[in-house]
Amino acid sequence: MTYGKKMGFLINCAQNGISRRTAFKIFALLSTPGIFNRLNAEETTISSIMQQELLSQKNLCVNIIPIDAEPFTGIFLGFEGEELKFRKPDSAPSLSEMPENKISIRKLRSIDFQVKDPAIENTPNDSHSENLVESPKKKEPSHPRIMIGESVFRAQSIFQKEGKYVIELSSGGTMEPLLPGKIQEILFQDEKLGQNHDLDADWNEIQKMEMSNDLLVILRNEKLSYYYGTILEITPKSVRFEQDGESLNVKLKHIFALRFASQEKSADQNSPKPLLGILTDTAGSQIYAAQIEPDSDRESLSVLTTGGERVNIMPSSLKNLDFTEGRMIFLSSLKPESIDWTPFFQTGLATQNTSCSNLTREFYAPKFNRGFTNSQIHLGGKKFSNGLELCSRTIIQFRLPAQFKKFQTTLGIDDSVRPGGNAEVKILADEKVLFDEIVSGKDIPKVLSLDIANARRLTIRVDFGKDGSLSDYVAFADAQLLK
Repeated sequence: MTYGKKMGFLINCAQNGISRRTAFKIFALLSTPGIFNRLNAEETTISSIMQQELLSQKNLCVNIIPIDAEPFTGIFLGFEGEELKFRKPDSAPSLSEMPENKISIRKLRSIDFQVKDPAIENTPNDSHSENLVESPKKKEPSHPRIMIGESVFRAQSIFQKEGKYVIELSSGGTMEPLLPGKIQEILFQDEKLGQNHDLDADWNEIQKMEMSNDLLVILRNEKLSYYYGTILEITPKSVRFEQDGESLNVKLKHIFALRFASQEKSADQNSPKPLLGILTDTAGSQIYAAQIEPDSDRESLSVLTTGGERVNIMPSSLKNLDFTEGRMIFLSSLKPESIDWTPFFQTGLATQNTSCSNLTREFYAPKFNRGFTNSQIHLGGKKFSNGLELCSRTIIQFRLPAQFKKFQTTLGIDDSVRPGGNAEVKILADEKVLFDEIVSGKDIPKVLSLDIANARRLTIRVDFGKDGSLSDYVAFADAQLLK
């Protein structure tokens, strides 16, 4: 849309009593192909029907990222079994007429909730739009990190009321009150970790301890000390702790962590619910979710964890829902069983197994999650943060975890040296050749999906092509194993 039409649209909104912020939201929806065409750009007022439709809709737009296809934007509707329900705008004449679609979560990598508003992002930097630019936020102090089952929650506060734990999440979400025995650990000062070797060592030892009682961990002079007893009460300012029959009130500012003795679990707790995906919010919580559904008012999402806890979360506080846990692993996360590199010119340069210089070996060594010339892999005009790059002649072998059936990757010569580069690439599962072709910088990248079912080892060999070793930067972008 042209700048003039955009300004005309905003003026029309103002004439209809619509705030600027709301106007941008409406504009983002109207920008969807097919919807904006319903409005006459020359009209002096917005269609009242369209206005009511847009303002009454409470849609959650998300970026849906498949494993082996291009990401796309859709309206999140929830889940049905192991299928994501969504509406994809495409060319629908109205929001209500968008067809409902479904896709198996096994075909998805993740969902991103932080969808940028194109209307706000493309607004010219004039005097009317300057007030939309938010000033940088100050870094917030670390909030308690609470471990409940497999999930980790960042909390604004935690206290006890009527024998149950009440947790207010840092992201603004709410949890149903928890019975004693649900919480394993509360870490109040985790920002201290990673800064002091002795403190880190103390904490690692404490976490290994077997416990028959609760544990109060105190931080004094960058050293940790601990006391066995019973945690009686948690208030917004202190913890009431019983030791040897004596009740003590300890201020929260002195407490590094609380660890809770394991209690007898109910049958429900002993049977965790199947994992749907790992939900991450803007405050750093990582929630192992079994169910995620919009509430009836579509203002928030209701999340049931694998441990049975119920959480209500505002969509604006969410970042990502990752479906890959237990279903997919990146090849770069595995430690190679063996690596062998042989240079093209062996006169004056010895192989890796003899006297090749450390500098040469380091330069030609496989690059994990980066390219030979860039901090990321560049392939087909895209940047990839996961994968590996190999040069000729490299043979790398991985021992495969059990139950994975597919090896998928996008293969090609790194964009930094194209159209140069020419190498022979061979991929084997045990002794079976899955792929054996010449890869050239003049070719477009290839998407591979290879069968590795029942294989114990995956071997990748990059050998010299017709150009010798020149520009043989072979990229395996998003190399991953799938169940």
